[in-house]
Amino acid sequence: MRKVYDFTENVLIVLYILQKAGLGLTLEQINAIFLNTTELNYIDAALALEHLKEQELLSQHETPTGVYFLPTIEGRRVLGHFITSIRSRIRENIDQYITENKEKLQLAAELKSDYVPVGDGSYLVVLRTYEKAKLLSEIALFAVDAAEAHMLAENWTERAGEVHSAVYKILSREK
Repeated sequence: MRKVYDFTENVLIVLYILQKAGLGLTLEQINAIFLNTTELNYIDAALALEHLKEQELLSQHETPTGVYFLPTIEGRRVLGHFITSIRSRIRENIDQYITENKEKLQLAAELKSDYVPVGDGSYLVVLRTYEKAKLLSEIALFAVDAAEAHMLAENWTERAGEVHSAVYKILSREK
């Protein structure tokens, strides 16, 4: 059974998520945390996020890896005053989720993959690594079809470290 949450608590939950994460989060990441730690839906999160932007309680930063949200100083102050308005069970769920997924949240900001059709059914897959919103590396590969392109893009998140290590090892060898 869906619990009833009030709008104020929803707004505070979004602020709490951003504060606890300790790093900028995308809309998709905020929604994933919101949906996995509360019984609320995407619309509840979107309305709360929009209200926070209008009230200047969060800032929005555009980077090459996407749009990220962070609480403003005023947003942190408001959360500090009203944090007890968020049920302790919800805070505990958020704390646990962020602890368990911190590395994944950070990697999502650092590793990006895209693929686009280039004709004849093949795809160009572009794999990028960022650090502090600066491009560190970019690898472009051709895939024979959409399934292979998708597989390469998905594997990038899991294996980027191995790829970088192998490339460095190979390129740093004497001839």
